Amino acid sequence: MKTTLHFISGLCLTAVLLFTQNISAQINYAQDFSSSNHKWTTSDFVVTDVAVCNNPYAFRAAYKNSANTATPAVTYSPSLGVSNGERVVLTYSYKVLMYDKVLPYQPAAGNNWGSLLVQYGPTQNGPWSVADNVTASNHIPSDNCAIRQVAFTPANGSNVYLKVTAGNGTDFTNQFYVYLDEVSAVQDGITITSTFAESAVKVYPNPFTDYVRVEYPGVINNLSIFNNQGQAVNVDSIGTDYSRLDLTALTRGNYTLKITGDDNTVSTINIEKKDVN
Repeated sequence: MKTTLHFISGLCLTAVLLFTQNISAQINYAQDFSSSNHKWTTSDFVVTDVAVCNNPYAFRAAYKNSANTATPAVTYSPSLGVSNGERVVLTYSYKVLMYDKVLPYQPAAGNNWGSLLVQYGPTQNGPWSVADNVTASNHIPSDNCAIRQVAFTPANGSNVYLKVTAGNGTDFTNQFYVYLDEVSAVQDGITITSTFAESAVKVYPNPFTDYVRVEYPGVINNLSIFNNQGQAVNVDSIGTDYSRLDLTALTRGNYTLKITGDDNTVSTINIEKKDVN
């Protein structure tokens, strides 16, 4: 009997530990390269204080495209944290300047400077998936840093690493500097309430055309809406009556409704806006 009780107690303790690890896993990462302990690889990129973005320092690489050999500049991040299976919103600043050995200032423009590819993976060796790709079609030529924001969903329980690759253009005569700064990755927390309470959150009708009703087992402290790129959407017509939301201002598409209770629990519901027939 004692052996059985010990066995059951061990199973319960294991289950509690596993559950605790699951709810505590969440990515909340920020890096502005102001410290030498940033732990990104530095074979191609290095910290600089020359022609930086908004901060005193930035991460910079010099690269030159080659007609015969692909020689891009690459850096790998340390682990950003362990995923809880929710969407990660990645924000970073970047700019591309023409090379100057003293003070680079001229923005890289045109269609041949290359690209800035951002990938994510479960290890520093991949396998890699594309998070963002800055090319001539979406590049903003400027001597100031542009802000990029993208979203991706890594597997639950996996570490998340970033790989940033610059280069591979067709301008074989010029050399370029690429700057990376203000990297942040934030993941929504999972709801730390009971399964019963989580299942009691209802949003209807879904899909919707104008209004939705929200049934929530408690007091709603905050409600926010994100598009499918992970960007917050400002809807002035929502007001403070969270039980009936006026979403007529939204365009057709898929959105995520994030509900935060007064006890700081978070629930996320996917909703779809359709056109009125």
